[in-house]
Amino acid sequence: MLHYSKFLRDNAMTNHSSPTCVVTFADKQVTRMTVWSANGKPDLRRGIHLAWAAYESRTKRFPPAITALHFEAKLDDATVTTTQFTAEQIAEATDDR
Repeated sequence: MLHYSKFLRDNAMTNHSSPTCVVTFADKQVTRMTVWSANGKPDLRRGIHLAWAAYESRTKRFPPAITALHFEAKLDDATVTTTQFTAEQIAEATDDR
């Protein structure tokens, strides 16, 4: 039988460097959250879906259009923008809503 503490130790996410997704909505609300990805690269769709959920949770309203989205990473104690997405890329990723 596998002990829970061994499971946690063996599967813990330590020293991960997942990027932070920063989303600005049309009403100037901003969400910032870490978006886990297996390869450490920005996952646009995941970031958008998490931003929508955060917006709805915070405001209790359906989120308006996204006007800006970028990912940040922490490098040597400095935060840098790693990936900035265009309006076209954001629209393409949100087609399923």
